[in-house]
This record gives sequence, structure tokens and C-alpha cells, in this order.
Amino acid sequence: MACGCCRGPPEGEVFKPRSRRGCTDILCLVLFIGFWIYMVILAVVSINREPQLIDDLIYPPDSYGNNCGKPGSDTADLKKVIYPNLDEDIIDQYDLFLTGRYFSFKPTKYCAAECPTGFSLANPLSYGGSSYPVSEAGSGAFGSPDRIYYAYKTQDVLSRCFPTGTTETVERLELCATPSCSNTTLNATLDYSVRCFFVESEPEATNVWRICGSGESAALCERQRSACELQVDKVDSETFTPHEQTDDSDYYTKIYASYVKRAVGFVEGLLDSTGLAATLIFGLAMPIVFAFVWAIFLRLFAALCVYTLLIAEVVVMILVCVYLSAKAGWLDDAQNATVRVSDVLNGTVSDLLTTADEADQTMYSIFAAIAIIVTVLNILLLIIYRRCISRLIAIIEECTKVFKDMFYIVLWPLGSLVVQAGVFVYGLVIFYFLFYVWDSEELYVQALFMASHVYGILWTIQLVRATTYTSMAHSIAYWYVSTNAPGSGKKKCCPRSGLCRLLDGLWTVVSRHLGSMIFGAAIIAIVQLLQLIMGLIDYATKDQQKKNYLIKLVVKCAHCCLYCLRKTVEFIAYYGFVFVAIEGVNFCRACKHVFFFTLKNPAQTLINQMVQKLLGMLIGFTTPALCALVCFYYLENDEEYKSEYEPLYVAIVVLIASFIVMDAVLIVFSVAVDTIYLCAFKDMEENNPPKYMSNDLRKGFGFDEAQARIAREHREPTSLSFDPCLTLPEAGFNFSSNRDCHQP
Repeated sequence: MACGCCRGPPEGEVFKPRSRRGCTDILCLVLFIGFWIYMVILAVVSINREPQLIDDLIYPPDSYGNNCGKPGSDTADLKKVIYPNLDEDIIDQYDLFLTGRYFSFKPTKYCAAECPTGFSLANPLSYGGSSYPVSEAGSGAFGSPDRIYYAYKTQDVLSRCFPTGTTETVERLELCATPSCSNTTLNATLDYSVRCFFVESEPEATNVWRICGSGESAALCERQRSACELQVDKVDSETFTPHEQTDDSDYYTKIYASYVKRAVGFVEGLLDSTGLAATLIFGLAMPIVFAFVWAIFLRLFAALCVYTLLIAEVVVMILVCVYLSAKAGWLDDAQNATVRVSDVLNGTVSDLLTTADEADQTMYSIFAAIAIIVTVLNILLLIIYRRCISRLIAIIEECTKVFKDMFYIVLWPLGSLVVQAGVFVYGLVIFYFLFYVWDSEELYVQALFMASHVYGILWTIQLVRATTYTSMAHSIAYWYVSTNAPGSGKKKCCPRSGLCRLLDGLWTVVSRHLGSMIFGAAIIAIVQLLQLIMGLIDYATKDQQKKNYLIKLVVKCAHCCLYCLRKTVEFIAYYGFVFVAIEGVNFCRACKHVFFFTLKNPAQTLINQMVQKLLGMLIGFTTPALCALVCFYYLENDEEYKSEYEPLYVAIVVLIASFIVMDAVLIVFSVAVDTIYLCAFKDMEENNPPKYMSNDLRKGFGFDEAQARIAREHREPTSLSFDPCLTLPEAGFNFSSNRDCHQP
């Protein structure tokens, strides 16, 4: 079959096999390849124009044109970078931090053989001076560096020596305040080892004695600790600071040092064997297990879950209406009554329902009116289209079978995330070159190069997402018409991996429909690029927005419009990808099908999207929170780990990791709902009765009930007049063109 064919499957067939598919949207594939050739050429030219930037990535640069640790250079043995004037640099360039230009901060940097471990009066270490190697570029800009004695203890982070403080612990003593050192019984019990200890800072404390003094055995030390009721540690420390250091410079350096300590503690706690195991178990394995737990739960209690979420949504919307109405001043009488009741009960009342200022009441009145209208429409929609909810519940229950018949599908999007991460890292590295290499060119040239590169990366990431999504849709559609269809043979109760089916779907998409994926990804990436540009405009006009409310309003409205545009484009595109997976058509025809399908079934589509969002919020937030909570309490009860590291840091990583995993699971759930929804409707529209719909789904859609009603009517023709809408599609959906038919 020639490439470019976009015919759908034959009439009555829901799914079109690969053998009868042709290549779609070849031109888009050619354009994408051409665009990547341009991106590669731009990257190569940028790297060749300033190859020094590669050394700067591998070997940390100093402020004098050297790359610390670069083989063959004068600083080959000086592999570390220190920041000798960090306090002064922060003060001198503090305006950069105030204006948010953090990347423009340029601290003074020296190369060093090792990171300083502290200050020593006997052997002070100095850096810089006339003997310090200076490259030709560095000497022209700075000249010879000053000789500096460094007083800070540092931490090595990727060959960068960040300060952690100037204070060193000299001595740590264990002291006991109760019972008193004059207690004769205590002294006799402890072999007369108790000696009163003089505390210089509290000379009146004559009851203190030292635990585990010099020369005492370990057994006696344990007995002393057991006998002590109030034990404290006395820590003596020394701090050495340069004479020229000011209070301000020391203050900023200590703040910076505290951040470094936290960051280093975060990384070390994460890489510790206990922390790493907890991250893998609670951040990766546990969310995957929960994916199947949720599938089982929805299989058993889908109706309960859906109706509970819808009721909760209505309750929240009503509460929002009450809040906005109170702020608008519409509930003043009720609020006064609430105040009187509250005064009787406890004398207090929440400020939540207090009336807003008179200047803001108009705004709250508008929002309250909109919220009330939306809430009423939402309630009416749920009541009128309650049968759509029942159909969706049946679709959700059908989706849970996918997790059993293709359990590998849960891990399928995770591979996509790895590829997307690789593309993002590549894009970040090349953007680094574009940012610094072309800074001498005209502004429009810089903007053109960087914008085209960013668009190419966004385009590629969206292509990976679209390919993954469509390959899953293809696999689920095949499952719908084969494994899950009635008469396909005895169903296996044991789970199956489905890996071969997913790989087959991926090959179908790559070999036949990669151009269509590129087409849809290009449109989504354009909108994302517009959002990024709008974000830059928002950032660049912060000061103007503070002075002019109209500018701020326009910017925020533009953000809102672009967000709505992106959501609309994504909705059409991803539904279009499902049509491509099912019918093998090109992207334009798929979007056309989406448009007419949505017009034909607006209520069902709206209900599907609404419940999917609610389920996504339930699953996507509760599961990561539970994983992080379990991880935190697990590490909190590990005394050895807790004494060295902060369990909260690992719990935060687990929260993020489990959120990413559950987001991948929700992608599987979303594509399963959309694919089964479209397959079922297409099956009912083209086949009467449906040809591939499973018995469970037929029962959930009410087909068995419709058949019984038709049979009763044929047996009792005089009891009911025949309704032309009372056919099998009527039980689930009416595709009849007769507009006079009554539909319940």
C-alpha cells in the first residue's frame, strides 16, 4: 500500500491491522528530520566556535582563564575550585540577587590541590599570589591574583569547595546536674568517682559533676550515665576569622554555608545505603504496587468511587459559592446569626466568611454569580446525564482488565520518561553553548537560535510522549477486538505481561504513523513555546506590572488564554492519536473524527474528562503522599540513620519520585479509558448489535436489559406501541437520525 494512504478500516471493523495500513503524514516526517539536521548543525557550529566551554563543563574554571585539573595545563594538579572572597563577592553583587539575576553572579575562584579542611595557626594555607598560574586571557582581564589566607572549612561538591563554617569543636564533655556531686550515696555507689566540676559560665552551679572523666573505664562510664538524671553536653569551640572580615560579610557567608550544609546533607542522606533503599522501595516499587491495588479497587468499587468523587466535587463547589457570596456581602444576615451562635458556644468565629472591603465586593459579586451558575449547571448536568456516568463506570471497570492482561503497560510510560529526560539534558547542554557563544551577536539572532533550539527540544519530547501514548492505544484497541472480545476463547485468570503486544504497537506507530505523531507533537510544541515566551514577557515586565494594573491584567489574561489553548490542543491531539491507533488514518483526518465524534457525544465526553480529572487527583495525590509518609516514619524510627541524616529530605525525594511514577500510571489509565470509549462507540455505531464489545461492557451499557425489553415487546405487541428509538443502541447510545424519537 502506498505511503500517505489514510483510509479507515472497512465498515463494521473497529480496528485496522498493520498489514492493511499505509504510511501517514510523510511530509511531516521529512520536515522533522530536516529540522533536526538544522539543530545538529547549529550545535556543532556553536561548539566549534567556543570549544573552551566544553572544558568549562568538564574542568571547573577559575577567574584567571584556567581550567582546574585539566591535563597538560599549569593547573593539572590543582583539581579543586575555592571561593576565597565569597563574602565580599556576595556584598558587591548583591543587586543581582535582588533582581533575580542569579546566573550573572560571578564569584572570585582559585584553583587548589585540595579543599580546605579548616584554619591552622601553625600551618596557615594561602592561595593565589605571584606564583599562581594565569592564562593569557586571564592576565589581560584580571592580572595576577592576590595572595589570600582562607579561614573556612569547606565541603567538596563536584570539585567545588563550598564553605561550611569557621568554627571548630575543641572539646566535648558530658556533665551531670542531678543528682548533685555532693551526694555521698551517689559517690559511694559509683566507687567514689564523682568529682565536682567547675563551669566558668555558671560559677554558682556547684552541683555539677563530670561523666566519664579521663582514665575511667567504659563500664564505669555506663554506670555514671545510668545514675545521672539530668545529663548535658558542654561543647567548647574556637572560631578563627580574618582580621579584615566584617560582620556583614561573615553573615552572608554563614548563610551560604548553611545552604551548602543542607544540600550536602541532602545528597549524603540520599546516597546512604538506608536512604537509597528507602527511596527505591517507597519511591519506585511501592507506587507500582499501588497501581495494581488501585486497579483492583476500581474493579470492585468503581461505582462507589465515581459517585463519591462527584458528590465531593459538588460539595466543594457549593462551599466555594458560599465563600464568595459571603465575601460579596450577600450573607450578612446569616453571618450575623453565625456570630451570635458562635459567641454563645466559644466566643470566637472564623474570619473566613467575613465580608470583603467595599472596593472588592464588586469583584467577589461577579465571581460569586459565575460560581453559582457553574455549580447549578454542573448539578443539572450530572442529573440529566446520569446514564453517561453509568457508562463511564462500565468503561472504568473494563479498563482494569488491561492491567491484568498487559501488566507491563504500567512500566511502559517510564521508559518514555527516560528518553524524555535524555532529550532534555541534551537540550540543556546545547542551550548552554547557545547562551554564551552567540552573546556578541544581535539580540534577534540570539533569540532566533535559542527559540528554534527550544522548540526542537519541545517538539521531540512531545513526539516521544505521543508515540508512547499511541502505541499503548494501539495495543489496547487490539486487545479490545481480540483477547477481550466475546468468543475469543477461554479467558486466562493469570496475569500476562503484554510486552510483545506493546512492542508490536510501538513498531506499528513507528513504521506507519511516525509522521502523524510528529504532526500532532509540532502543534502542541508551538503552544508550549508561546507559553514560554509569555513567561519571559511576564518576567521582564514585573516592575511595570507593579506600577500599572492594566498591564498585569493583560499578562495574566494572556497566560490564561494560552493555558486554555494548550489544554484544547492537547485534548484534540491525544484523542486524534487514539483514532490514528485504531483506524490508521492521518492526523488531520483523525482530528476531523475527533471533532464530529465530540459533537455527536458531547455529554459522554465531558463526563469522561471530568471523572478522569477527579480520579487523577485522587490517585495522583494520595498515593505519593502515603508513600512519602510511610518512608518518613520508617527512617524516623531508624535511630542510626536519624542520628546522621534528616529523614525529611529522603521523604521529599520519595514524594517526587512516587508522583512521577503515579503520573505515568495515570497516563495508562487515561489512554485505556479513551481507547475503550472510542472503540465501544465505534463498535456500536457500525455494528448492531456490537461485534467486539465484551459481555461485561455490554451489561454495563445496558444491552442485556434492552434485549429483554425488545423481547417483551415482541411477545406482547398490544401492551406497548413500538418506539423506533427502542433499539439496542438506545440502551446505550442513539445514533439514529430520527429527531422525533423519545429518549429516556
